Amino acid sequence: MKRTLLFGCLLFAGALLLVACQPAPTPQVVEVTKEVIVTQEVPVEVIKEVVVTQEVMVEPPAPWEVAHERVPLSLHATTQGMRYFYSAEQGGIELLTNVPYDDLQCKNCHVGEVDGETNCAACHITQVSDAPPQFKCIVCHGRQNFEMMAKNPDGTPGMSDVHYAKGMQCINCHGVDQIHGDGESYNSLHEMDLVACEDCHAEINMEVQAHSVHNENLDCAACHVKNVINCVNCHFDTELEGGPKVQQTRYFNWKFLLKDAQTGKITTGTIMSMVTGGKSFVAAAPFYGHTIVKPDAAAICDECHQSAAVAEYLATGKITIQKWDAAQGKFIFATGVIPFPPDYIEAFIMDFVTRDGDTWNETFSNWIFLKTGVDLWQMLFAQPLDKMPPQMDVTP
Repeated sequence: MKRTLLFGCLLFAGALLLVACQPAPTPQVVEVTKEVIVTQEVPVEVIKEVVVTQEVMVEPPAPWEVAHERVPLSLHATTQGMRYFYSAEQGGIELLTNVPYDDLQCKNCHVGEVDGETNCAACHITQVSDAPPQFKCIVCHGRQNFEMMAKNPDGTPGMSDVHYAKGMQCINCHGVDQIHGDGESYNSLHEMDLVACEDCHAEINMEVQAHSVHNENLDCAACHVKNVINCVNCHFDTELEGGPKVQQTRYFNWKFLLKDAQTGKITTGTIMSMVTGGKSFVAAAPFYGHTIVKPDAAAICDECHQSAAVAEYLATGKITIQKWDAAQGKFIFATGVIPFPPDYIEAFIMDFVTRDGDTWNETFSNWIFLKTGVDLWQMLFAQPLDKMPPQMDVTP
């Protein structure tokens, strides 16, 4: 028992000694930061930069200087409009002729230059600052000349226009940006900003039923253009031979309706029919006829919604556009409004004629029947209608 007690005392003493030999703990330093908020505003000097500009008056260039700069790029100078429609790349008649545009006589019909300067005399006859007289315009723009001069069989005017009747001339609507160009090159006048009815007629009377119903999907021309002139069956082989263009006739007692591919609206269109190398070709495009009238409210709806062409299409799936009458030696044409149906390529029935013999007679009247049907269609800047106009029921 004494040994046990002694052993326990020794163990207790050793434990005390072990604790005494441990190093003292290192004191930790805690860093305390104090946020100081300064609420007093300290003024800072602001230096303002003052820029003094001096207005310099620059005299604009003279109009003829602008014209000399722009005309070489205009459609009047480049004839790019004809080249574009003719080209094989655009589905033009070059696909049938295999003759480059630069080898045609067409390329020579442009303003051109004289001694390296723009030929202002092509349009102006006095000072270049004076507007070109109308007769200078219609020398080249033959369709517009025909619109003014066309006669019915009884001698009455065949076509009329409210603007022309008021004494307006070409220059009143077609300004310098169209005549001289606007400094940009274009493939066609359809790419330019053309004259719009809204430029003068800003307000549309929405109380007129036709306006309220069709303002969103019809262009003004669709109703207000009375008729559209077409050159019919141009014998293009004559052009390739270097001679004058020879068309069988011109016709105007109709108007075509198609969609303007750029606006999506229904508008008036034209067709140009040609023959070359025994093949037939028709180009279709939007066309503005200078035959503006105030429509007869009692008859305007019937022009589309009681159309003879549409009635034939609904009954047969066809529309007879032009039929050759050999006995009379002339075409018999459709009349009135002719909408382009979605299947116009199959639906339109067209006869074509060609020259009888290797040369023309004195009156260019030796035509003979060639064929029925179009070998190549071209439609630029236009689309057919999605559907034909519904026909109104007039049954009593």
